[in-house]
Order: sequence, then structure tokens, then C-alpha cells
Amino acid sequence: MSGRVLLLEDDADIGVVSSATLVAAGYVVDVVRTVEDALDRCASEPPDLALIDIKLGAGTSGWDFLRAIRADGLCPHMRIAVFSVHAGEADHVENARRFAVDALLAKSGDPVDLVNEVGRLLV
Repeated sequence: MSGRVLLLEDDADIGVVSSATLVAAGYVVDVVRTVEDALDRCASEPPDLALIDIKLGAGTSGWDFLRAIRADGLCPHMRIAVFSVHAGEADHVENARRFAVDALLAKSGDPVDLVNEVGRLLV
């Protein structure tokens, strides 16, 4: 497998584990912890897929990232997946629809699920 994945995740432990899982499956993974860093990375090295945590620190959210890239037309061909323990909640589902998100992925803890979903999105 191949592809560049941007992981917007403010929890360092989840970022390390998720990144290692995807790297072991053959992906190039860039982990960022803030919306600003995610936007900078998209501008400098456009990813094929962004895995976006919604509940971020510092008063920002993954929705802020999506709002910014949609408004600026940044990375128009990038696939987007919400990557959250709250992926199935009604407000997440509605916002995902509004932002034309490609998938809602639960942080299930099963690395096989993550690799399979990323592979499906990057086909």
C-alpha cells in the first residue's frame, strides 16, 4: 500500500500508535497536533488522506480545519475521514455530511480496522 496520510490528533499516545500502525502498512504519515499545523502541512505537502480528530485542545476542533480547507480550496483532491471515539454521534454525522467527509472512523483500538479503512479510502 502507499499514500500520504495526515493525522490531526492532539493526543500524543494515539498519534504515535496510529502512525506506527499505518507506517507498518506502508503509508507515509505526518502527525500534527493543531489545526494551524495541519493547514501548513496541507499547503506544503498535500496528503492523499486526512484523518481528523474532532475534539482538539486549545479551543479548536477538526471542524475548524475542515471549514478552513473548504473555504480556501486547499487540497481539493484529499480524502477526509473523521477519526474520533464519537464518530457515530448525531452531531458528528450531520457535520460530516455538511463538510462532505468521505468516512467516519471510530477509534476502536483495532489496528486492522484502521488499516482496512485507510486502504479502502485510498483505492
